[in-house]
Amino acid sequence: MNKPLRYSRIEWRRRAAIIAFAVFAFISYIVLISLSLYHARERELETVLTQQTSLVKVLESQADATLKKIDTVLLSVQQKLTGTPANLRPAPSVMNQILASHLALIGESQSLRVADAQGRFIYDASGVLHSATISDRKYFLRNRADPNGELIISEPLFARITHNWVVTVSRRINDDKGGFAGLIQAAVRAEFFENFYESLNLGKSYSVTLVDGKSRMLARFPAKEDQLGKPINSPLLRDFMASGANDTQYTTISAVDKVERSYMVRKVGPYPLYLIIGHTKSDQLSAWHQQLVWSIVGIVVLGGVLLGWIIVWLRSYDSALALAGRMTSAYEVTLQRMRHLAGHDPLTDLPNRALLEERMAAALADTKGRRADLVLMFIDLDHFKDINDTLGHGVGDKLLVKVAERLQQGLTDQDTISRQGGMNLPFCCGVMPT
Repeated sequence: MNKPLRYSRIEWRRRAAIIAFAVFAFISYIVLISLSLYHARERELETVLTQQTSLVKVLESQADATLKKIDTVLLSVQQKLTGTPANLRPAPSVMNQILASHLALIGESQSLRVADAQGRFIYDASGVLHSATISDRKYFLRNRADPNGELIISEPLFARITHNWVVTVSRRINDDKGGFAGLIQAAVRAEFFENFYESLNLGKSYSVTLVDGKSRMLARFPAKEDQLGKPINSPLLRDFMASGANDTQYTTISAVDKVERSYMVRKVGPYPLYLIIGHTKSDQLSAWHQQLVWSIVGIVVLGGVLLGWIIVWLRSYDSALALAGRMTSAYEVTLQRMRHLAGHDPLTDLPNRALLEERMAAALADTKGRRADLVLMFIDLDHFKDINDTLGHGVGDKLLVKVAERLQQGLTDQDTISRQGGMNLPFCCGVMPT
């Protein structure tokens, strides 16, 4: 059974240094990975922010260009009809053709109509006049109250004629006396914006919403038909609109679908419309999360490898120490055996000639200057050769061993019996004062 190893202070320090080095390397790796992940996360967020900013600018420009394009057509019709007495207005067939040619230029709009001062339609690009009136619509009342004839954008409306959600863009028409004579209006479908947003293939992680100045939803991707025309219950959005700023960004849980997103809001040109781009928080860092998972796996694997390496090294080190200890012990035993054999007979284990001479010299030195007795005798075994010749050398060797054992039984610490070879057994009696 192997004895437990006992380590010296140096060996303990060496083991501690190796373990400390492995731990330091592991911690350094974790620190480097953490710094790399931190910078990767910052770069990822910066990239996402840049993409989101670019997207909201592009979509805002698209909405702004759409409204300006439609307003150009409205201005053309407004100039043609403003100041014209009612009895001098173009015939419906002529004006309807003009409106139809203008409507062909603005595919964003589903209709182009002219209403009189009572809210009844008198011209229609489709060539069909509908009996529905708009005298109760807020945009009609605003046009009638605004003598300047500025562009007026309505709240999201559910159209009475086409039965879909639209936003109406209109301008006032004055009579020859500057009074209110009606308006020219175009109706932009909510589907136009929603189809455009869907065509961008933004994926499920994005949401695009167009709202008016009171946060009422005009269009949205992904579509939420039941929310169109309703205000979005977002305090952050209301506060932004009240501040008069042109753009902002914030992170919140959507009041529409309860998904947490990072939002960027931008006003559409000079118009009372706002574009809202949302990007889900979970998707913003999806690539970084994958990098994080693989980094954690790498840390775990490296930790396991280092731990295994430490265990293997410690066991190898212990085995090496044990082997070195056994080799040292074997060397010492061998050295002692060699020293013993150098002064003893290999058969009887009695002192040989060299050791006998050493002890005789010591005994003689001890008698110097005083009287003492020193005895030296030689013992020979008679007829020993006959035993070797008849019974063999093995029996003869056993006989010599037995004789040596019996002679040693009667010796004192000061006596020495030696074998010189063959059957010659010199006997030296120790120094005895007389």
